Amino acid sequence: MNRLKRLWYHLTTTSLAARRAFTTATLAKIETIISRGEERHCAEIRVIIETALSFSEIMNGKTPRTRALELFDRYQIRDTRENTGILLYINLSDRKIEIVTDKGIDKQITSETWQTLCRNMSQNFREKQFHRGICHALDKMNAILEIHFPRKNPRTNILPDSPVIL
Repeated sequence: MNRLKRLWYHLTTTSLAARRAFTTATLAKIETIISRGEERHCAEIRVIIETALSFSEIMNGKTPRTRALELFDRYQIRDTRENTGILLYINLSDRKIEIVTDKGIDKQITSETWQTLCRNMSQNFREKQFHRGICHALDKMNAILEIHFPRKNPRTNILPDSPVIL
């Protein structure tokens, strides 16, 4: 996509689009799915939904992947005790989904696994099925994490389970 077209999408995608796609009920469901999943595995999941990047970020060519990596650090997802932090980043303007994982997860789960999850979620989003897409993806994510990182000790929640909308 050329820079001007991308800039147009970012300037015209408003917070209303985020509220329509991710209703209060959907945000509550995301939090519940994360919380229940983390009772069964020792990974820490964080969901960040971003409506649009700034004018300067677009003009400087910032990609959704670069932004996801920034947020992974800013929200201290990298700093979990067992290096099992995972970010599910959704950029509404670019229509991109990124999953960033910490080194503990990288050792056990391939990037292809996460790419498949992103493709399936993207398909649901193209069909305007945001609730179904993200809930299904988080359920799959929890199932994968439970296999590789089963919880052995009582849960100590390190990161908030509630999604962030920027």
